[in-house]
Amino acid sequence: MLRKTITCHKAQGLSMDIVFADIGKETFVAGMAYVCLSRVRRLSNLYLIDFNPAHIRCCEHGYKEYQRLRPTAFPSPSPPPHQVQRTSGVRQAAS
Repeated sequence: MLRKTITCHKAQGLSMDIVFADIGKETFVAGMAYVCLSRVRRLSNLYLIDFNPAHIRCCEHGYKEYQRLRPTAFPSPSPPPHQVQRTSGVRQAAS
């Protein structure tokens, strides 16, 4: 079986059958976790290594756009709001 290792940034734009994603201490760029997690075709084939939800970050612009689109994507009753804390201009998921 052919296997290879690539970085999250190199994986951008690819679709993969199986993904082993290390989303631990080295996740340092806003949106990096999304790029890694969104590469796999099936959720059942996604394996997380050293996952820490506190390392998931999004850019401020992306967060604002999500909030703008939220009423359209989730008509009432809307889901409970996500708990986020601000970290130097980047939003970070609360643990």
